[in-house]
Amino acid sequence: MNKMAVKAEREMGGPPVTCAPLTAPPNGHMLGVRTDINGATVPINNEVYFVCDDGFHLRGPEVRTCLGNNTWSGHDVLCVDMRAEYRACAKLSCKNGGRCVKVNDDNVYACQCLRGYKGRRCQKVVKTSLTGPIKRAICSNRSTHEGCYCERGYKIGTAQNLCFDVDECSETRHPVTDVIPGDLGSHVKRHAGFRRSLCRHKCVNTPGSYVCTCPPGYDITGDNNQDCHDIDECERGTHNCTDDQYCFNTGGSFQCVGVVCPPHYFRANTYTCHRDRCRDWDRKCLKDPLSYTFSFIDIPANLNYPVDIFRWGVGVDEGASQNNRFYVTPATNPGRLFSARKVDAVTGMLVLNRPLDVSSATVDFEMREFNPGHGRQLIVKYTSRIIIFSSPYAF
Repeated sequence: MNKMAVKAEREMGGPPVTCAPLTAPPNGHMLGVRTDINGATVPINNEVYFVCDDGFHLRGPEVRTCLGNNTWSGHDVLCVDMRAEYRACAKLSCKNGGRCVKVNDDNVYACQCLRGYKGRRCQKVVKTSLTGPIKRAICSNRSTHEGCYCERGYKIGTAQNLCFDVDECSETRHPVTDVIPGDLGSHVKRHAGFRRSLCRHKCVNTPGSYVCTCPPGYDITGDNNQDCHDIDECERGTHNCTDDQYCFNTGGSFQCVGVVCPPHYFRANTYTCHRDRCRDWDRKCLKDPLSYTFSFIDIPANLNYPVDIFRWGVGVDEGASQNNRFYVTPATNPGRLFSARKVDAVTGMLVLNRPLDVSSATVDFEMREFNPGHGRQLIVKYTSRIIIFSSPYAF
């Protein structure tokens, strides 16, 4: 034991209230580690943060705290290779709403099937005692067929001893309940209207139940596996973009995008191109935009049009004249698909007037600064080149 530890033990009447240092997980690192002079112990209340490398996902607590007496909060963490998981799950290709789950630490994955399905990929329907969506009723008196009832998901037929499958997907009114706080910490369920569909995307009827499915590029989520969550291929590292491209996530997919400066412009940073220096006599050059800024946006389907899609402006503290005007370049606006709206003296809004009939569109949104004392003399012009990707889904 070093001299400092002996001194601390004597003063406190026991072992020092510290923790042994933690180690960073493979394919990750730690932040915020503080140790004593000899690097042997970590002081109480010291927080350690865990971060995984690109392409890896943290499993376990993001933060662990030294509680003293060599005890840390939480448990050991791992950095899991999301690319390996994605490849394994893509190879499995679980069907009928089945979820790909990790079985053990040896990177073995399997499909977790919903009720009514079985098989390695949840591709087989579990057969009932009778062929098709029919089951025998449960009766208190089988000989007289009295007191018969059906399992959940079935309804009694004209023949009182038979139950027929309820097609939940064909029903257009599904009750919705809210859970609200009651007295003494209780909770009360109240009727909150109806919704037209059980599933966010597609409902598939099954014997005695139903399953929700999502389009490619989405994971099934929610308390009852009814919602769809977009898979971010860019974050997972499962895209195929090259080193000179940028991965931009879109609804259900991704796009490999790049910034190409117009002629007589040079790259100033990742998404901005600046104009080359103009000669004093070259008025055409002086009227060209001082810069092009590239922006990428993704919009869902079924919006209420016209809809604001892009806000742009210059802060007052950045030296703006507060006399800016905003325009959509006509050459990039066929059929007046877009329009510009001024929000305040230095801010404008790009408006999409109707749904896109293509999967992507490019529009130039101009901000022009005028000199108010010289008959609207143009001082400078900036252009934001906006690339819009349209999703076929409303989520």
